[in-house]
Amino acid sequence: MSAITKEELIEQLKQVIKQHGFKKNKTTWRKSTDDITLVLNVQGSQWSKDDYYINIGVYIQALGTEQNPTENVCHVRGRVEQNQAFDSLVKEVLDWFEKHGDITKLRLLHQQNKLPLMTMVKAKEYLDDSS
Repeated sequence: MSAITKEELIEQLKQVIKQHGFKKNKTTWRKSTDDITLVLNVQGSQWSKDDYYINIGVYIQALGTEQNPTENVCHVRGRVEQNQAFDSLVKEVLDWFEKHGDITKLRLLHQQNKLPLMTMVKAKEYLDDSS
């Protein structure tokens, strides 16, 4: 079971994430630049109404046509542990976006073999080709 409910988390995230330039649609927040879209999603568990997942991702604009990508179509994806204090959770999310938040950083992480495990092959190929 999560430290706070999904609804409480969404309500608290609304206040904080907006300050960082994200726009909310249902349980998903997005922030776009010319090259990428950062995506944060709170997903309910199919097994328990009390559990949820915090998914984060980067959608590379050059690899698709999605205007409002969902987390599951992001080219680089991760998941944040929800069983932690809210401030720690937000810090982890923002740190992840800072680390993966632009093409230059993604290229460097790829060169260092430090991209998240859930990185699509076509993203790696793109990062190879565009270096």
